[in-house]
Amino acid sequence: MRRFLLGTFLDVIGIMIIIMSFLFPFHFFMPAWSHTETTLHVEPYGNSSLDLDLFMGGIIRGTVQVIGAENNTALDFTIEDSAAETVTSRRIQNGYNFEFSPKTTGLHKLHFDNTINAREPKSVNVTIRQYYYNILLLCIGFAVFISGIVLIITAAE
Repeated sequence: MRRFLLGTFLDVIGIMIIIMSFLFPFHFFMPAWSHTETTLHVEPYGNSSLDLDLFMGGIIRGTVQVIGAENNTALDFTIEDSAAETVTSRRIQNGYNFEFSPKTTGLHKLHFDNTINAREPKSVNVTIRQYYYNILLLCIGFAVFISGIVLIITAAE
């Protein structure tokens, strides 16, 4: 009887953790799991890219800041996933904040194209923060739920 009650309690807690992993935005107040900051140089009529290895289901937040552009000229910015599908595409002048959740695991490319208004080279400061708290809680929730199921099954013996 005691195992059955403990198993039921663990199942309820596991379901609550699983639901919380989908509903609660941990990336708003928790520190990033990974923080990448780099500066890229994009020549006139050229392009530059940055490769990121991302996991499906996480939350990726980033900031692109164009520095070194004297005349406030535009720069095309594109994010492609591992299947070469465009996640986001934007023309930026000064800065741009983005957030997305990778649909696939693998290399994602950040492309910077300086063919529009390309009279001068540009420097781009890129900051990427990766959050995987939702995946961690999902795994913990399933582990707790399965432990509860095992306790309920073994209580019947």
